[in-house]
Amino acid sequence: MVKSDSYGSIKTILSDIVDNVMNRISIAAEGPSLSSTAASSCHGGDSASTDVSLIGNPIQSNRGRKRRREDAWKCNIAKARRNVGKDYVSKKGKHVRERKVKAGCGIVCRRKCHSVINQGERQHLFHRFWQLGCVDKQREYLNGVVIERKKKVTKVGETSRRKRTYQWHFKNSKGTFEVCKKFFGTR
Repeated sequence: MVKSDSYGSIKTILSDIVDNVMNRISIAAEGPSLSSTAASSCHGGDSASTDVSLIGNPIQSNRGRKRRREDAWKCNIAKARRNVGKDYVSKKGKHVRERKVKAGCGIVCRRKCHSVINQGERQHLFHRFWQLGCVDKQREYLNGVVIERKKKVTKVGETSRRKRTYQWHFKNSKGTFEVCKKFFGTR
């Protein structure tokens, strides 16, 4: 007796599944426009209908597509922190401190860099440079403030590989001022 009851229930479930599949095939053949009754019959409350798709393959869960979260990778976090001048851990595990404005060239500089650009303006330029946050933008900024010139003086009889020299400039509200390499590079 138990076998006949379970066999009957399995038979009704299978007939419901076949009816549901046939209904889906007829709806798919009609085209993309679904009526509300057809849509409700596709996603009805019957538990057997959710186990079988249009062709009979199991329906995948609604978890979605697995995506790479590259912004959460350690190397990309370290790169982003390095580009804005903050402290980070290198690939070898070494802790690198954040960037700070250093002392500069000192009072004995022949260009008098400290009298041309004061410490507050230097601090502002330093933060503006590191807030760019992208290496390409930082290089573009440096290309704008570093000027490449041909060397002015050549000594007779001396062969030198040096063809050019660089002039380092800071731009502030008063204009553009040339500074020495040490003052410029200690940012």
